[in-house]
Amino acid sequence: MTSARLTARRSLRVPRIASCAARVARLLLVLSLLASRALPAQSRADRRTPERRTPESSIGRCVDPKAIEMPARLGDGTTLYVEQETVVPQSDGRVLVAGEPVFQWRQTSAGAELVAQDSLIGMVITPPSTVRAVISPLPGRSLASMRSVALPDGWWLVTFAEVVPVQLPKHPKVLAVWAGETDGMNWRAVERLPSVPDSLYISTYSPSALASRDGRVLLALQSVRDDQPRVVLYSRGAEGWSAKSIFVGRRAYVAATVTESHELLAVVRNDSTEREDVNSLFLYARPRGDTTWTEKVRLVRGFRSPVYDPLFDAHDAGVLLTWRVTSQDARETTAWSAELSPLGDTIGPIRQFASDARLVYHAPRGNRGVWVTTNDERPLDRFQLIEHDARSIPTAVSESSTPYGGVLGAALTMDFLVVVASRRGASPDEPAVISLIRSFPWRCH
Repeated sequence: MTSARLTARRSLRVPRIASCAARVARLLLVLSLLASRALPAQSRADRRTPERRTPESSIGRCVDPKAIEMPARLGDGTTLYVEQETVVPQSDGRVLVAGEPVFQWRQTSAGAELVAQDSLIGMVITPPSTVRAVISPLPGRSLASMRSVALPDGWWLVTFAEVVPVQLPKHPKVLAVWAGETDGMNWRAVERLPSVPDSLYISTYSPSALASRDGRVLLALQSVRDDQPRVVLYSRGAEGWSAKSIFVGRRAYVAATVTESHELLAVVRNDSTEREDVNSLFLYARPRGDTTWTEKVRLVRGFRSPVYDPLFDAHDAGVLLTWRVTSQDARETTAWSAELSPLGDTIGPIRQFASDARLVYHAPRGNRGVWVTTNDERPLDRFQLIEHDARSIPTAVSESSTPYGGVLGAALTMDFLVVVASRRGASPDEPAVISLIRSFPWRCH
């Protein structure tokens, strides 16, 4: 999601309830709701005419479309389901998948038995199929909105919210925001992040991905103060963590990233200068070490074709920004991208790289990457892999129908494109839902 970052869809969470059967049933309801809540797309840029191109073969294929597919199975034979809130690779090829809920299943003669649901926070995958469970840093507490980034020493930095669970469709109440570091087996430096003055209500809805560069870390969470929508920015530098609340309009989505010289925000909000507008896309920037955010440009006007799910991925040449747009009648879905400089200025054209893309995920590696899209329309979802690099037109390398339900996650390692999906049980004797790992060989090194 890094994300490979999944663009949004993380707002629906399963509350912790006493009955295992009820909890699993509620998860299946969430998976069904995801399809109905992921809206479609079409877009207009303010400053230039976007290129509407069908992806063509302009770069060599790096992804082998023949995947190795395995359930998320531990060494003791039990299987896992992990909600793919964050899916991030390490330099050695391991992939951290973390989220809430997590279910661990044991197969018995009487059927599938749920053996753990509160003690785990995720799993580490060694592609193509080896899986290790990751214990929770705060066992017994309700956690949500996991985000992570790889650290140079082989560990991951993970942020998460401690919450009081509530029944859907309400959002959990956030008690505190935490950070910790894990290597998949151990935790270190687990700490509660600074609170924001004035008792802000912090939401678990659609937090940004966790961004990091040169020791600087940035995370954006949505919040409300005195009925005014705000964004809380958590930053980590040489002096540790800090938190600050800013106002950027009546935002719907926020993405954040860190470049060599600036910090950038992509904010989806209504443009108050227009008589009619829904979900336009704005860029904000502040220089490194500065405290003031400046609105740079309205990149896309939403008008009657709203923007959804902005997503940043920084690379050596700059920053890739991805988003979705829906058509006025909410029937067409398109996915778009733009290259930005480290200062947040656009470089080159805005491109449409996919249609019928209700869910979009990006797996970056250096200046290359793969978008994973699905239309999430049962019974035959369209699953598509689209390769790109910083200089070439995107190339569609694989398209197929898929039985997956709900959200996905994707990560690109030195040897594999790893896609983590969910699969429902085909009979009452099977686990209600498990994570499915598809490892596509990556041929470019």
